[in-house]
Amino acid sequence: MSPESQSPAKDHAHPLSTTHKLAANPDLQFSVEALLSRIENKSAIIGVVGLGYVGLPLAVELGKSGFSVVGIEIDEKRAAECNAGNSYITDIPSSELRTVVNTDKLKAYTSFEASAGTDVIVVCVPTNLGADGNPDLRHVEASAEGISSILKPGQAVILESTSFPGTTEEIAKPILEAMSGLVCAKDFLLAFSPERVDPGNKTYTVHNTPK
Repeated sequence: MSPESQSPAKDHAHPLSTTHKLAANPDLQFSVEALLSRIENKSAIIGVVGLGYVGLPLAVELGKSGFSVVGIEIDEKRAAECNAGNSYITDIPSSELRTVVNTDKLKAYTSFEASAGTDVIVVCVPTNLGADGNPDLRHVEASAEGISSILKPGQAVILESTSFPGTTEEIAKPILEAMSGLVCAKDFLLAFSPERVDPGNKTYTVHNTPK
């Protein structure tokens, strides 16, 4: 197989690009087409929860693509470093981070309230293995609780944190619904999109790896 046939799609426009068509859902109380249109014309505001080795590269790439990005990072030191344009992630040069910070395409906050005006919220928090060998979902649960406090009809929530099958529907969804009073697939959208970050890989990055 040639290197060309093994490489990611060249027409991958940005991390939220999609060629998939959504099936009609008569229960939806908002226009998915309107949300997709805002994503395609990059007027959608994107929230990224967790600015670590997965979230920061995603936030920077989205900002470089033209989106306005609201980063949520509970670590005050990391949030401050991000806003100062000082990268703490090896794969992201400080020069790239400063480009999106200085053009107001990315700003980090320590409170979920800052993401109230977003259209899409992507959760990229750590899920390190616990003593029992299973992913520790405390950060996922805390993120779902935080998002619930600002969740509004028409938003889309995407979980990227690595976890076992069922985490989105069995862990995140019940928290989002119970604490917000909204109903998934009626008032808001919920999806899982596994992160594909390969730290240190200079060939395949967030920019050219389709999801």
